[in-house]
Amino acid sequence: MVQERKFSGDNTLYYSITLTVAFLILFFISAITLPFSASAEVIINEIDSSTPGVDNLEFIELYDGGTGNTDLNGLVIVLYNGSSDLSYAAFDLDSYFTNPSGYFVLGNAAVPNVDLIFADNTLQNGADALALYTGDAADFPNGTSVTTTGLIDAVVYDTDDADDPELLILLNQGQPQVNENETGDQDNHSNQRSPNGAGGARNTITYVQLLPSPGTANGEIPPSPPVPDIKANGYDGEISITPPDTINITVSLDPADKKNVICDWWIGALTPYGNFWVDPSLDWIESDIPLSVGQYPLFNLLETSLLTTQLPEGIYTFFYILDDNPNGILDATWYDYVNVISSSYTVPMFESD
Repeated sequence: MVQERKFSGDNTLYYSITLTVAFLILFFISAITLPFSASAEVIINEIDSSTPGVDNLEFIELYDGGTGNTDLNGLVIVLYNGSSDLSYAAFDLDSYFTNPSGYFVLGNAAVPNVDLIFADNTLQNGADALALYTGDAADFPNGTSVTTTGLIDAVVYDTDDADDPELLILLNQGQPQVNENETGDQDNHSNQRSPNGAGGARNTITYVQLLPSPGTANGEIPPSPPVPDIKANGYDGEISITPPDTINITVSLDPADKKNVICDWWIGALTPYGNFWVDPSLDWIESDIPLSVGQYPLFNLLETSLLTTQLPEGIYTFFYILDDNPNGILDATWYDYVNVISSSYTVPMFESD
């Protein structure tokens, strides 16, 4: 409690104490609010609308360029449905801030680093759009038409859908609609700016499809999977032979980013005369139950011959499977196969009269 002292005829001490207290109050208020920035540019940095299973890992990531602790008061995220080009949801960002690294995540409850939760399976998969505006959710009731008034940033996206011209007005001229399935892996990739935060507001040219990174920097490159390869007489896919020609089965392996990862190894053949499996001694054993070569770390295996033989007539499938859950149960995590058709029948030549 501040006590006021007054002296008759001289108020100098009174005013000095009062001004000092006022200054201290302003100082502490400034100290409390200073870490939060309202001037940093906030943009949409990443969106994942198509996720494995029931779509419970959807999210939208905002980014302030790394400033951190940016006040999001007065901003709103609006979702547009491409089938009608009308809004179907809006989320107020009042009372929220980016984290110290500059990120803010809206998403399903199971999403890492989520700050504002919305229901599972909320985001449409495309062609659709999301936009960041100045305003409130009340300004965008469901069924609101696309507008650029108050628009800060936007992304128009799809999963192998045609472009939506009505939604593309949200972007700067010439900017593309972004395909989350560009790499053929929409469930495991998100649309994200790369390099992280690059491109500028209402520009989508820097969006790529990589592993999701909610609340962290974009740009993680998916690990390259191993490449098992099995060939028949040096060929992949399917070949034909005529008895008594021989067949030579070879295998090779490029472990890529999975080098030294322990896996179940399976090599076998489906034949008209039963199923055969390569055992730990590299012998071919007939069995209706899968037999594993064994559990070994992945390594760079040069082309190695496992079988040279003649094949009776019939269709044969030779396969090479690697399973990164080494429990002795056949799971085809990575695989390759080759079909061999052994037949003495040849297409007759036509003779002209």
